[in-house]
Order: sequence, then structure tokens, then C-alpha cells
Amino acid sequence: MIGRRRGAREILVLKANELLHAKSMVVNGFRYLGILTVLWGELGGYLWVLWTCRWPETGLSRQAERPTHVLLISDPQVRYPLSALVGDNSFLGPFRQFLYDTNIRKNWYIAKHFHPDAVVVLGDMLASGKYARTQAEYNAYAQKFDNIFRTGHSIPTYFIPGNNDIGMGTAVPVSKHIRQYYKERFGELNQRIVIRGHAFILLDAPGLVDEDYQRNAQFTEYDQWHPLPEGPVEFVHNFKSTQNASQPTILFSHIPLARPDAASCGPLRERGTIRRNVGHGYQNTLGKQTTTFLLQVLQPSIVFSGDNRDYCDYIHRLGGASDEAPPVREVTVKSFSPTRHIRHPGFQLLSFVSPATQPSFADRPCSLPGQNDIYAGPYLFVAVISFFGVLFANFLWAKRLPKHNLSRIPLTHRVSDYRTDSDGDSTPDQPPDSAIWSPYTPNMPFSPMSKFPPMRTPNSDSITTMRATSQPSSPYASPMLSPMMSPAFDEDTEDGVYISQYPLDRGFAEGDEEHHGFKSPLLPSSSPETAGNGWKLSDRKSSSFSWSWSFVFRGRRRRLTMSVPAVKSLIEYICVGDGASPWRRRSAAWGVVVDYYQIVWPSFVVWCIITWWTTF
Repeated sequence: MIGRRRGAREILVLKANELLHAKSMVVNGFRYLGILTVLWGELGGYLWVLWTCRWPETGLSRQAERPTHVLLISDPQVRYPLSALVGDNSFLGPFRQFLYDTNIRKNWYIAKHFHPDAVVVLGDMLASGKYARTQAEYNAYAQKFDNIFRTGHSIPTYFIPGNNDIGMGTAVPVSKHIRQYYKERFGELNQRIVIRGHAFILLDAPGLVDEDYQRNAQFTEYDQWHPLPEGPVEFVHNFKSTQNASQPTILFSHIPLARPDAASCGPLRERGTIRRNVGHGYQNTLGKQTTTFLLQVLQPSIVFSGDNRDYCDYIHRLGGASDEAPPVREVTVKSFSPTRHIRHPGFQLLSFVSPATQPSFADRPCSLPGQNDIYAGPYLFVAVISFFGVLFANFLWAKRLPKHNLSRIPLTHRVSDYRTDSDGDSTPDQPPDSAIWSPYTPNMPFSPMSKFPPMRTPNSDSITTMRATSQPSSPYASPMLSPMMSPAFDEDTEDGVYISQYPLDRGFAEGDEEHHGFKSPLLPSSSPETAGNGWKLSDRKSSSFSWSWSFVFRGRRRRLTMSVPAVKSLIEYICVGDGASPWRRRSAAWGVVVDYYQIVWPSFVVWCIITWWTTF
């Protein structure tokens, strides 16, 4: 009993070691790990956003009507096709742009699943719109934006200009008509719209900065400044004269308002603060006088801005004003497009109800998965451990492979391969169940009365075997354990040694079965369709379609069969591979390449399917 338990335990240990070191198990394990990583990176993070981010309705006055939902996105910065306008002509330029566009499409695919009632884009729709030379070029650029951000006619979309859309300051646009190009594609530069009893002020911030430069050059205050015709300052004064006191004002500006450099942006900001800075074609914040002018004249309930790429929540307090002036909260919305300045893009959700009661609006930021973190994090990690895992596994497999002796096997057997019974006869240690396909198939001169040698020699022609018998007789006499020979047509046939290199009564192999009244069950049946050389459809029952060609060569009838591989076999060969395939026999390095390819390509296919599903 103890011996049996020990033997069973050893068998289990051997089986466990075989499973642990099985090549297909290791390859499939890394393959499934890669697929799961892609599913999480391309779907899991976005589904988590849909699950955790909700329209803000807590704190709003309870009404029978459903709140109105507005989606705020900032800085989509759609790039011109192939980055022709920004001079990115590198080899990886198209690939980088493809990934960039794909990420924006995925972000929009998730954002529109919130089903907003309206969308407001806070500027910089185009990454390099100010470099457009003609109206046709600007329209083609804007058309790409429309192809990505498809909202349909049922969802109204409003835009405010950004410095990259129309230019600003010393960055003079290529075309003098760039503002006209913008107006024909995105609407007016300054707009006032009313939604659910709230006045939305969409301000041309780049134009306001340019007008502020002209005002400062003349050392004039805003109350003495004569506004430019159809400029942002004139628009603000016109709104003040027609403002409805019962409508709360919500200000939208591409450029944030001024604030101290050390002002905190809250815990949701990834790094740093918004500091005053001016450069070629950009300005981080509006001027102090401009900020005071807007807050005093418009008296907004809340301000939404963009351009900074990172999130910021700041409270403005008018210095020197009366104590009755309430503080004004400003929210700088995160960039909707991926950028090196932040890890996670984002957008803002705004809900509001009729302003009969307070509060009448609420907002909430939502963060999107950072594709750079996904590519450089889980994807890179899984790719590296898969490569080194396959490399290490192939090294172990190569050490565990048996050493093959490629020398020719001798035509004579060794005495040690046999055991001698009580009668003095030599027999193999483990006789086979069938000599047809076993290594004991006879391949050398022997007598049918004798026992079989232990191994077939692959370098010599073996005679055909069939049913065992003590004397050559009918092939139907006994199990297939002896050389297959024709019936004893000659009574003088000696019970001696039959030389395997010479055919034994091969008349039946030449198509004379009927002449001798004997038909071999192991040879193809002769029919008018198959007699002689030629192709025919195989009559064997098989799961795949095949062709067979029978012919006579060197006095023996032979058959060549070609079958169409089954789909399942092809899939298994492509996915798992054949351990005996030439690809795996060439070298260990080539085996690593093949195994790694088999791990990577399913994940790549899954990535392509998800990308196509979410972006096109």
C-alpha cells in the first residue's frame, strides 16, 4: 500500500512538472495576460469613468423638471492631417498622429455617452488653425474636427475662439482673414445665448488681449477707452446695457482670469499653479485690469476657462470693492486631448435648473484615462515580462530536450536489447501490440518463424507487414504482427530467410489481384476511375477534402494523398504552433521570436477591434 501511494505521488509530481514546463501553457498564459491588459487599457478605464462620473445634481433645488445638462470640453487641439502645418515630417509622425487622433476619438466616444443637452467647447479646437493660408485649407482642417466630434443636429454645440484658432498678440496669423475663416466654420467670435434661464457669455479672449495691448499702449483706463468696433469690449458693454437681472450670468473665456502666482488651484490639479507668463502667441492669464473690468461689468455667477491644460478651482475676490460684492468662482477645465503637461485628460459636467431658487447650477470634473500612462505602464510592462518569460522558458526547454544521436543505426541488433527465455529464444524486452507502426517493425532479413528485432532501421526499405502467422498463408489468418506476403502460390516456398530488399510475389502490387484470386485489404481498390496513374477524390471518410493519386513505381503500387487542412487545425497551428514544425527546430532564438509573435498578435487584433469600434 505504501509503495502504491508513493508511486501515485511520484506520478502526480511528474504530471505537475510536465504542466508547469509545457510550452503551450506558458505561451497561452502570456497571451491571455496580454489580451486582458488590452481589454482593461482600452475599455476598463473608460467604463470606470462612465460608472463613477455622474451629472451633478446634488444641492440643486428639487423641481419636477429634469435638469439641463451641458458638457464642457477644452483644448481638443485637433491636428492638421499629417501635421503638414507644424512641420512634423519625421518617420514616426504619421504613427504619432494616428495614436493622437485615436485617443481623442476614444475620449469623445465616452463623453458623448453622457447624452448632454448642449456642448460648449472652450477654444483651441484646432492645434494650428492660425497657420491656415486659405479658406479651403481652414475648412479642410475644421472638417477633420467635425469628423471626430460628431454631435448631430439634435445636440447644439457652441464654440469660443482660442489663440491657436485665430492667433493672438505678436503671433500674426498667416492670413489676414483668419477671423473670417473662423466665423464661417464655428460661428461668431462673441456670443450671448440663453439656456434654461441662464445667460451664457462666450467671450473672444484672444481678441480681448489684443485690444488690451492697444489700450495699454495709449495709457487709457477701461472707463475712458473707446472700444473697437465689434470687439470684445464693445460686446461686454452691450450686454451690460441689455442684461436681465433675473438671469444668472455664466462667463466662458479661453484664457483664465488673473490671480496671484502663488494661488492654489485645489487638490484636483496634478501639479503647479497658473502663473502669469507671456510668450509668442500665448498669454497664461488676462491682465489684472481686464479681469477687474469683466467681473465688475458682467458680475458672473461662475467663470469657466481653458488653455492651461490642467484643472484649477479658484475663488476671485474683488479688491477694494464693497463688502456686498460676492466672490466669483472660476473653474479652469482640463484639456480634452492628451498632452505632456498632464497625465489624465478630462472634461466638465454642468447641470442647472430654472433660477427661481438658489442654487440653480452645479458642476463636476471628470478625468479620462491617460493613454501615455497605459502605453508606458501596463502595456510596456506586460510586453517586457512576456519577452523575458518566453526567453527564460525557451532556455529551460532547450536544456530539458534529450540529446539526439544522429549516427546511422546499425543493421544488426545488440544482444543487450533482447532477453533469452527458457527455450533459448531471444525476444524483445517489451513486445509491441502491433508491428505495423511500432519501432519493432522488421527491417532486415529474418525468418517469419523468429521473433522480431527491437527497432526499425529508417535507412533501409522495410517490407510491408500484415497479419502474423507461423507460415505464409492467407492475410486474414491472424493479427497484424508479421511481414505482409502474398499467399503461398508455390508449394516449394522455403521457410527460410526472406530478403527484404527483394519483392515477395509482388503480382498483387502490380494490379494482378484478380489473376491470383486475391485482393489485399491494405492496398487501394482498383476501379476504372483509378486504374493506372491519375488523380482521384479520396473515398476515405474524412473531415477534410482530399485528393489521392495512385501509381506504380519500381514494381510497387503507391498512393499520394493531399488533403485540405481543417480550419481548426490551421487555427491551432497559427495560435499555438506545432512543436515539431521547422520554425521551432531552427534555433532557440527563432523559437523565442515565434513564441513572442504568437503572444503579441492576438492582443494587437483585440486592440484593432476595440479601436475600430470606439472611433469609427
